[in-house]
Amino acid sequence: MGTFTCPPLQPFTDYTVTISVPPSTVLFSWMIRTKETVPQKPEQLQLDASTGTLRWKALPSCRGEITGYQLNITARASQDGGFLQIERLRLSSQTTEHPLPTYGPGTTYVVAVRGLTAAGPGAAAQFHTNGSETPDGCSRLVLNTSLSQGTAVLPLHPISWRPEAASEHQLLVAVTHNSTVLEDACSGELQPSNHSHPADPYVAAVLNLSAPTDFVLGDGTRGHGFHNAPLHPGWDYTALLRLARRSAQAETFTCVCYSFSMGQESIPLLQRLPVLMAFVLAAVVLVLGIFLLPLFIRQKCNRSNASEINSSIPLQKCRRGASNLNTLILVEELLDALKRLQRAEIEAEQMEDESVDRHEAGRLGEYQKLASSLCHSCSAGKELCNEGKNRYKSIIPYDHCRVVLQPSDTGNDYINASYVDSYRSPHFFIAAQGPLPGTVVDFWQMVWQEKTSVIVMLTGLVEHNRIKCEQYWPEQQQVYGDFTVTLNNTRTTMGIITRVFCLQKAGYALPRTVEQFHYMQWPDHEVPRNPAQLLCLVEMVNKSGSESPAGPVLVHCSAGIGRTGTFIALDFLLKMAKTEGKVDVFHCVQRLREQRVCMVQTKEQYAFLYEVLLEGLLCGCTAVPVERVVSHISCLQGAEIQSQNSILEKEFKAVQKFSELFQLLPCREAEKPSNQPKNRKPGILPADSFRPILMSSLNSDGSPGYINAVFANVRLQPSGAWGCRE
Repeated sequence: MGTFTCPPLQPFTDYTVTISVPPSTVLFSWMIRTKETVPQKPEQLQLDASTGTLRWKALPSCRGEITGYQLNITARASQDGGFLQIERLRLSSQTTEHPLPTYGPGTTYVVAVRGLTAAGPGAAAQFHTNGSETPDGCSRLVLNTSLSQGTAVLPLHPISWRPEAASEHQLLVAVTHNSTVLEDACSGELQPSNHSHPADPYVAAVLNLSAPTDFVLGDGTRGHGFHNAPLHPGWDYTALLRLARRSAQAETFTCVCYSFSMGQESIPLLQRLPVLMAFVLAAVVLVLGIFLLPLFIRQKCNRSNASEINSSIPLQKCRRGASNLNTLILVEELLDALKRLQRAEIEAEQMEDESVDRHEAGRLGEYQKLASSLCHSCSAGKELCNEGKNRYKSIIPYDHCRVVLQPSDTGNDYINASYVDSYRSPHFFIAAQGPLPGTVVDFWQMVWQEKTSVIVMLTGLVEHNRIKCEQYWPEQQQVYGDFTVTLNNTRTTMGIITRVFCLQKAGYALPRTVEQFHYMQWPDHEVPRNPAQLLCLVEMVNKSGSESPAGPVLVHCSAGIGRTGTFIALDFLLKMAKTEGKVDVFHCVQRLREQRVCMVQTKEQYAFLYEVLLEGLLCGCTAVPVERVVSHISCLQGAEIQSQNSILEKEFKAVQKFSELFQLLPCREAEKPSNQPKNRKPGILPADSFRPILMSSLNSDGSPGYINAVFANVRLQPSGAWGCRE
């Protein structure tokens, strides 16, 4: 086998390769095309003075197919107090001209034009115009500032020269008057102030500015995740009031600049001495920390509960599961079946001989029969190069149903995510772990590759002081590898945060819309605090998916098994009930565990599936957003009396039927002879699990006192109120 290296070839060119032997026998002949490369710099940039239109010569496709042009327009003006505007546009490949924005005399423009191919943007051609009054960098607005104790009072005015201007402004702070730094700050994605890097540009505040107002910069307040940090004496500052507008093809940043100095304060040596000593002490602590930190980390890593990353979630004792259980239930018999299961559980709990290793009954007995061991091979997740991509070392995807990433520059195709079926819908879901800092790019690559348009997030970023998921979305816009993610909209309805993202991949003309439903009222390893919200979430996800059908729905929590598995199982069972009039919780969960280990992680989550399924089939999603309450009531009142009563009566009967489950709960304390006189009605007794214990009022035998009252949940806060008999 021989090799031959060709001389340098032209990009994006067809070549015919022929191998022959003398005199003229052709052994092989085939055609190849070399890869595309970035285009050359555009030529012949000209400005039509009469129309203010910039034109350039169309680029040839000799280096690759021209997919469009990218324009960056920077305008600096001195009128109206001065402003800086940066506009970035993406134009089609057929467009070779664009009108410059007009701001009148005193405006200076810098325009950069570059071509785009699948290989990326090419070199930029620049065009400069000079206004009659060339400003020095960003035009400085002369202010009557009041400087004291690290603050400056800025008289802010809404940016009003753009008709599409919104009311929400950002106030940026840069420790400089340099025009280049200010341009980068005006169009950049800045972070909150960082006390470790106080000289870096930062966002001080987000303001709903609709009228002139005086703003105190540096007062130390916090809001919207930003810190209005105190200003430093002797530093020169430029504050930029920014308004941003983004779309799929363009983004515009408009800034008004406020430049000022905090002045210089001399500090006597005796006053500086404590500060100097503090710095020396801090340096000593830092040096000691450098030597002691590795030892501390090694000790911490040896503790079982020290770190979530790459730690192990303890699984139940390994079981292969049972397949011969008859757990199929008709929908109309679900309430009675659940009552039977609950009675069996209560009887098992009331066994007096606690030393006997009793067998779990009811739903808990079913849960014990589920497979909990690894059912299939998962060699990819165990590879050494992939261990760092697993949040928990015991939770890895099966090889046969893992999501395989398309080849990338790293050559690694692994992500901790699995294809999971819904009812009669193969690969309807992707169940994934919450992204790690090093897997955010992989996460967005999977979203793009699988054409996912809906993401369901069932965890907080931090829970119980442990990081459960890396924030993989921006506050406004951010680039993750080849992907640019822009947050277009955020709204909260019925406890569910909905975020709408614009996802753009480099080299692709058309962006995609991705909708994220973030539900945070679900503690780890537990059940949702409000089951009705979860039912509404399932309905919202299916409605969104049906309106814009695309790839699999991506569901994740932290490990991607407990809350994720419960959500997917609920969706499966609701669809099964609607289609067949039957449900089978056990075999549904068993099937999910064939596709991802330990789906529906705890026995509480398994038991909850029965209850939320019953609530969904009896009541459906009855939650009404606050903004629609009036219209909902009007709709009921506008119906005929008979119809109106039937709707309300149906809901009330559903509540009564569902409450039969709670009537089975033991009320042993209320039934004691000594407490029966304290009950107004013998049939209305507080369950032991919901009853407040009166430690301030003890019985004669020293036991806590009794009152006929129960805790009740209010506005998602457990045990936030209590009700009692009259």
